[in-house]
Amino acid sequence: MSRRVRDMAMNAIRRRHPDWDDSQVRLMFFELTYGKALADDIRKACSGRER
Repeated sequence: MSRRVRDMAMNAIRRRHPDWDDSQVRLMFFELTYGKALADDIRKACSGRER
């Protein structure tokens, strides 16, 4: 995927969810691109690091 296409997709997610921070936008992009199961694994790993 080209950088331009990725940026367009991220901007579309931001427009749809203006209250989300950058990490939420990136996770949704990842979920839409690679699937919910992998995105959920990343969410779990990230929440473990925040503690």
